[in-house]
Amino acid sequence: MLKISVVIPTYRRPEELKRCIEGLKKQSVPPWEIIVAAREDDKETLEVLKKIKGVKIAFTGPKQTRAWRAGTQAATGDIVCFTDDDAVPRPDWIEKIKKHFEYEPSLGGVGGKDAIWNGDKPRKFSPVKKVGRITWYGKSIGNHHRGNEIQYVDHLKGVNMCFRRELLTDFDHNLLGLAEPLNDMWVSLSVKSKGYKLLYDPEIIVDHYPGVTFDGRRGDTRERDAYMRGHNEIYILLTFTSSLRKIVAFLYSFLVGNYTSPSIIRALFNPSLFPYVRDAWRGRVEGLRTYRLNRTAFS
Repeated sequence: MLKISVVIPTYRRPEELKRCIEGLKKQSVPPWEIIVAAREDDKETLEVLKKIKGVKIAFTGPKQTRAWRAGTQAATGDIVCFTDDDAVPRPDWIEKIKKHFEYEPSLGGVGGKDAIWNGDKPRKFSPVKKVGRITWYGKSIGNHHRGNEIQYVDHLKGVNMCFRRELLTDFDHNLLGLAEPLNDMWVSLSVKSKGYKLLYDPEIIVDHYPGVTFDGRRGDTRERDAYMRGHNEIYILLTFTSSLRKIVAFLYSFLVGNYTSPSIIRALFNPSLFPYVRDAWRGRVEGLRTYRLNRTAFS
């Protein structure tokens, strides 16, 4: 009988955290344990947690991957599920996750959709077929909030992802940012690199109410976001792709990039992105340097 541990990183959002925990306590299959990864300086949250029964606290510092690591180290379940304090898993969340892991032993990770809300109204998105992919030339496709088909994927989304606990051995601290862009991609690919599959099921849903952050973890400026994303993207792709794909991904990243960390070709089609090309390039150069200094067994 698989035991499911749920880890919730949090910082200064006690009301949102209470709502998330209430959702977990209404599950059709209850979690084995609920672990909140909190900072010792977050006194308001710690006071709230004193009044909630059946919740473990794992103390952590800044950076989301450190919170994931602290929660995983405190976990005793077979499966570790991650969600955010501003999300609420639907009542059959754990039930559906558990069924997938029990049915398919080759699964290393399972995740699903985050239904994004704007206040009390759900946002509407057109559905897409491809979710959580990295193309052969290094383009990252997310769309976890828009998927409509069950499928094997390359990476899951941090607000709604679960892994076999014994596979969670690498939370990389060389990624930049406090809620490091693409940190969920790093964890997903590290699990996949061990020979396991990752499954996306759009019926595994958390309701996501994106909240205000209090530590600048989403980037202080648009330029800083371009720099951090550029760094993390190239570092991850070089770490987890084969030799030939490293070259192709490197060229695509430096020549095209993406909306957050654009390069020259993308900016030619969308001139409003030109102010961020330089910072994105600087980030990619630093990402290349980080990769060369920190080559791992994944390479």
